[in-house]
Amino acid sequence: MARGKYLAYHVSACIDCHSTRNWSKFSGPIKAGTIGKGGETFDQRMGLPGKFISRNITPYNLHDWTDGDIYRAITTGVTKDGHPLFSVMPYQSYGKMDPRDFKAIIAYIRTLKPITYDPPASEANFPMNLILQTIPVKKTVAGIIG
Repeated sequence: MARGKYLAYHVSACIDCHSTRNWSKFSGPIKAGTIGKGGETFDQRMGLPGKFISRNITPYNLHDWTDGDIYRAITTGVTKDGHPLFSVMPYQSYGKMDPRDFKAIIAYIRTLKPITYDPPASEANFPMNLILQTIPVKKTVAGIIG
């Protein structure tokens, strides 16, 4: 758990993007009680081709995801339901990390306090909405339970 927490906060930065940040303060510290809640917006103001909103990664949202489902989303950019994720989450790079590190991250995020929150759906602009369907690559889930 300790390794997973370290990786989620400091290496893969899961917590930075999947929590609510107070951007009125220097470096946008995470607001208390929002760890894993999701809802951060990455959009055209950042030069992105649409509006992409981080998902809730607390057990509230991931309760019916297997470890393999989570691993697949993080490393290939494909959700449990087969929807592609925009690469603001750098799954191409995450896919090169050691699977043992993801086991630790998954174990840690499963311990987060469930936060009842359903962020709005992301919306990719045309033609990115079509291109997204072609980006994810297949990856095995060797070594992951689920």
